[in-house]
Amino acid sequence: MTITGRLFLGACFLMNFIQHSSYRAVIACGALSVMPACQHGATTAHSSRTSSAQQVAPPAQGQKDFLQKIPGTTLSISMIAVVPMNSTLPHDANHENHKQSRAFWIQAKEVTWDLYDTFVYQLDEVGMPDQADGMTRPSKPYVTFDRGWGHAGYPALSMSAKNAESFCAWLSAKTGRQYQLPTQEQWTQACQLGHVDSNNIESHAWFKLNSKGQTHPVGTKLKSQLGTYDMWGNVAEWVTTPQGPILVGGSYRNPKNQIGCHAMQSPVPGWNESDPQIPKSQWWLADAPFAGLRVVCTD
Repeated sequence: MTITGRLFLGACFLMNFIQHSSYRAVIACGALSVMPACQHGATTAHSSRTSSAQQVAPPAQGQKDFLQKIPGTTLSISMIAVVPMNSTLPHDANHENHKQSRAFWIQAKEVTWDLYDTFVYQLDEVGMPDQADGMTRPSKPYVTFDRGWGHAGYPALSMSAKNAESFCAWLSAKTGRQYQLPTQEQWTQACQLGHVDSNNIESHAWFKLNSKGQTHPVGTKLKSQLGTYDMWGNVAEWVTTPQGPILVGGSYRNPKNQIGCHAMQSPVPGWNESDPQIPKSQWWLADAPFAGLRVVCTD
């Protein structure tokens, strides 16, 4: 047989060997020779290339949890994806029921003083006095609203709904994403998906029985099945309703039967009764150390 014929038969044999053995993985690896080391994970490598666009899709498209870094700071917040579901609000004259057709993300933990101080005291603008951001920020509090309970890692508290909404506008401008207070519908959905109830409440919530009359650092109780912390107790949280903002979830000062997914409080003048300013502050509630917030993202 001629040399050419021998080369032809050898090539046919090699191709048949590759096609019918585990060594065919070298083709997926892009190798020019048979290299067993490329066998393992060859399919994985191929799959990762073909699905890489899905794996790195933005959270808004992929419905994944994400970590939001706050530009100009070393801070970040964790956001938990919430799958839309039917209305969770009771049917009565005080509520309008809506079906959430859009996905959203809810903050895993309550907003802490660490981030709120950045907003109030413009700590994100330190060293840039001539570059005002044009944001409406609350007046600086005339007293320390943490009540001496703790600051770093503790939930921010005593802000009015207007103050909380201004914080959301600032956060949106800083990050380029749409942040806002949850609607009552959104908050209730997230709360119920956490599956906290009276049987496991003490492991998940700070309330009158175990709080010793004060707030506690966020995230120190067990997280819910959704991945959120402190939606029951610690501080009550601002949400929006068609009738105006209310607080939900209950707080450290409420008994067991007054916290949870359907616990609600409407603002009253007494929440700012002891404010000595004239007129009283529209930003801070001197007598509402139980008022706090967490945010949702809608894009």
